[in-house]
Amino acid sequence: CIFVEFTLYNAASDHFTNVIIAFEFANFGVIYPSAFINSANLLNEAEKIPLWLQLSEGIMVICTLFYTFVEIQNFRKMSFRKYVGNFWRFSEMFTVILTCAVGIIFFLRYYEFVEILKDFQKYGHTRFLNFEAVFQMHEHLHIALAVLGGVVIFKMLKVTAFNPLVVITFRSFLNAQTNMYGLLLMTAILFFAFAVTGILLFGAIVRSYRSFTITLFTLLFFIMGESEYDSVVEANFFFGRVYFLVVMVSSQYLIVNFFCSIIYEGFELTRYMAFRKERETIKYMIDRLKFYSRLGPSNVKSKKSKTV
Repeated sequence: CIFVEFTLYNAASDHFTNVIIAFEFANFGVIYPSAFINSANLLNEAEKIPLWLQLSEGIMVICTLFYTFVEIQNFRKMSFRKYVGNFWRFSEMFTVILTCAVGIIFFLRYYEFVEILKDFQKYGHTRFLNFEAVFQMHEHLHIALAVLGGVVIFKMLKVTAFNPLVVITFRSFLNAQTNMYGLLLMTAILFFAFAVTGILLFGAIVRSYRSFTITLFTLLFFIMGESEYDSVVEANFFFGRVYFLVVMVSSQYLIVNFFCSIIYEGFELTRYMAFRKERETIKYMIDRLKFYSRLGPSNVKSKKSKTV
């Protein structure tokens, strides 16, 4: 593998850009080129931080410490099995741990950047400065923040649990979970076959089919609408068209239609169960009213007292 790495600095916007160009040589003589470009504003301590941002960061630190103390107390009161078995309690613990991880990654990124600046002030341009670690921390920070935001949004479902639309939606997925498992297994087998076929047909020519993992990501983007039609057709004129057509029909029509049918069946079952429960509740209320007003049938047997 031959790679070239360099870092550019734009003084107008205080942006650092790290560029890595690599050429991988396979055993059968094929060269796989790849490029990784990362850009970020790392030199932000000279700017004046707004007051609202300082208040937000301070509130986040206070809330993190407070909820960490609360979860520690809850963990001490409850057993480990009960604590982990409660889904919402476990999500609270995961949120606290992920928030602490975000803070740690943020300070590690700042520490790595400060160390690089110290080396630059000491050695100047005579020594290579490795910015890759800083950008890796920057990428991990964005991923951790995205996951944390997703978990917090998911926790809002607990607050909106009283909404009938949300309840019906989740009950529909719950009633359809058995069929969902079957669809998931069928989809996994189908995509495994597509991945192996794509590697055998286009792996030696098309870069996005050179390994099994990359091929799975290529198929995932294929489902979302980013197909590499020109690349597969250029690699193999006949089988490229056939492969594109089969994957398109299987992913966009068969799997999607099966998924919609399963969800619709679960929704109909949920509506039937909800209507039946409401009908039984109304019938019970009417029977109780008839009983209290002595209009309904009486099931109480009167006993005559016997004199001895």
